[in-house]
Amino acid sequence: MQWLHPGALVFVEGSLSYWKMEKEGENRPFHYQNAIHADQVRFIFYGKSLESSGPLENT
Repeated sequence: MQWLHPGALVFVEGSLSYWKMEKEGENRPFHYQNAIHADQVRFIFYGKSLESSGPLENT
């Protein structure tokens, strides 16, 4: 996404899950994996390019 820059605000509604997995050949035998299950994602835009376009609506 070329228009989504570092520091952009993103609202994600959903759930976070994690599970334990084995690591092969390392001192610590386990590590955790994460997954985000999003029901809704909204990108919150602000900045000079939108200031002149009027108020934003939450759709």
